[in-house]
Amino acid sequence: MSRLMNKNKLFFFVSAAMVTLPFLQASLHAQGTATPAPASSAQKLNLPSNVTVLGKSVPNVRKATAIVNGEIITGTDVDERVALIIIANSAKLSPEQLEQLRQQVTRNIIDETLEIQEAKSNKIDVTDDEVEQRYAGVSKNFKRTTKQMDEYLTSIGSSAASLKRQIRGQIAWDRLLRRKVEPFVNVGQGEIDDIVQRLMAAKGQHEYRVSEIYNSATPETSAEVQANQHKILDQIKSGGSFAAYATQFSESSTASQGGDLGWVRQGVLPVALDSQLVNMRPGEVAGPIALPGGYDILYLADEREVLTADPRDATLALRQISVPFAPNITEDQAKAKTEEFAAATRVMQGCGQA
Repeated sequence: MSRLMNKNKLFFFVSAAMVTLPFLQASLHAQGTATPAPASSAQKLNLPSNVTVLGKSVPNVRKATAIVNGEIITGTDVDERVALIIIANSAKLSPEQLEQLRQQVTRNIIDETLEIQEAKSNKIDVTDDEVEQRYAGVSKNFKRTTKQMDEYLTSIGSSAASLKRQIRGQIAWDRLLRRKVEPFVNVGQGEIDDIVQRLMAAKGQHEYRVSEIYNSATPETSAEVQANQHKILDQIKSGGSFAAYATQFSESSTASQGGDLGWVRQGVLPVALDSQLVNMRPGEVAGPIALPGGYDILYLADEREVLTADPRDATLALRQISVPFAPNITEDQAKAKTEEFAAATRVMQGCGQA
C-alpha cells in the first residue's frame, strides 16, 4: 500500500501521558500548514488577502495576534494552545523555541479559523451539544469528568474554551468535506457485485483492525525520530491512549481518526508492517518499524476471519429442568428416580425435546 500522505498540521489534543522535550523539538520541524483538502473543496477555500499576522508577542499585553476576515485571534488564544503542547512535553523552552512554537500554533489557529468560516458560509452549523459530547469523550480519555477537565486545563494555563473551539473546527471541516465529496460518489450494481465476489473469494482469510503513528525521517533525523517513537511506545505501554498520541503526533492522513487504518488483510500493508502484524495479538503495539521515508508504530486492535461467524458473537441459551422429590421419599425411591432422570437426559436431542 502506498504511503499515506503526510499531515503537517499539528494537533493539540493532549494525551494523559507525558512526552519529553526531544519529541517537541521534532514536532517543531513541521510546517504549520492546513491539512490539504480534496481539489474540489480546496479550490473554494481561498486565503483572504486580509490575514494579518502581527509581530512577536509582548508578555502581559493582550492584543490581536492575527486578524482573519475580521475575526481576531488574540495572544491569549495562542498562549492557551501553547500551554497544551508544553504540558504534554513537561518541558522548559528557551525563548527561541517558545517563539517558534507560538508561530506554528498561530498558523494552525488561522487554518482552524478559515475552516470554521468556510463551513459557516456553506450553512454548516455545529451545535454546542455536539461539542460538549466530544469534549466529554476527551475528558474521559484523561480519566476526568468534564468539570475536572475544566479545572485541569485552567491549572496549566489553557482553557476548556480553547479545546472546544478546536473540536468545533474539526467537526465543521469534516462535515464540509463530506458534503463536497459524497454527492459525487456513485456506486453501481457492478461495483457491488465485484465487492461481493472479492469477499466470497477471501472467505476465511484473516483481517486485522490496525492503527498507526507515522513520522517521516531523513538520514539526518532518523535517530531522533526513532528515539521519539520509543518514548511514545513507552507512554502507550504505560496506559497512554494510542488514539490521542496518533491524533497529536502522527504525520499520516489517518491522524484525525486516531491513526485508524480500518480492517486490512495480510498482503495489503507494506512488507515491513505485514511481517510484524502476523506475530501480534489484539491490544499489542510494535515499533519503531522502518519504512521508506520514515518510521511507523503499529497497533493491532482486533482480528477476525472474512465472512466467518465470530465465536465472540455467539449467545448461549439455557433451560433448566427441575425434578422435585416428595417430602417423605425413601433413599431407594430417590435413587431410582435419579437414575430414571439421568437415563432420560442421555437421549435428549435439544432443549425443545427436554
